Formats: sequence, C-alpha cells, structure tokens
Amino acid sequence: PYVVEAGYLTEDAVDGHKVWLGRIVDLSREYLEYMAQIPKHVELFIGSEVKLEDDEAKEMVEMEHVPAMLAVLKSQLDALEAFDAASVKTAFKATQKESGVKGKNLFMCTRVALTGQVHGPDLMEIISILGRDLAKERIDFTLENLCK
Repeated sequence: PYVVEAGYLTEDAVDGHKVWLGRIVDLSREYLEYMAQIPKHVELFIGSEVKLEDDEAKEMVEMEHVPAMLAVLKSQLDALEAFDAASVKTAFKATQKESGVKGKNLFMCTRVALTGQVHGPDLMEIISILGRDLAKERIDFTLENLCK
C-alpha cells in the first residue's frame, strides 16, 4: 500500500510487480526500520534521471575517468546474455580489465552514476533490479548531464 500511496504504482499494477518489489524489499531490508519507509527505497529504481545526493556524489561523477569507464560498462552490460547480479559482476570484471579502472573508482563512481548515491545496498543487485535498459538509460543521462 505504501508504494501505491507514494504514486509509484497503481493498485492494479502491484500484482504484476510483486517479484520486483520483493527484490527491492530484500535488498533494502537492513536500511528499513518499518515498511512505510519502502517508497524511499523504491524511488531508487524509478525513472532514468539520476539525482545526486550531495557534493561528494557530484565529485565522483565528475572524475576524469568516469565518461570512458561508463561507456565501457554500458557496452559490457549490453553484451550480457543473462541479466542477473552474477552476470553484472562479470560485466564489471570485463570493464575493469578493458578500462583499467578498479576499486572505488569503478564501483563508487558507477553507483553514483546509476543511483546518485555514494553508499547503499549491493550494487550488482541494484543493477540487476534496474534491468539492462534502465541501467543504460541512466548511464546515458549521467554522461549527458552530470559528467564534466
């Protein structure tokens, strides 16, 4: 009911999105004190625009290596046959190898590019829940609007 009240889904659409919502709840469980907070976490998975949470996030996406690294990641995500957390992890390994970017410069910058947040739940799960198309749309949005 909280997701409907927040306007993210209609009553009719909830049944068709139960698995998706369940995955978000499972992923966000450690960040929830009570279920009325779930709309805040669902918001992370809605829409192709990325809103940066703070100056630290802005600094992450403005790093020099980010545009090229995101282009490589987008290509790697597009090439995946399956699109689950394990497959996304494979795309990250390939991105690391091809771009030479690793560690927080890969993972934190990607998290910010896709969610606007510096910290949060498991990134591979986030991307798998977003899905290939929305993840690519967010990369494009970040490249066009947030990277310098």
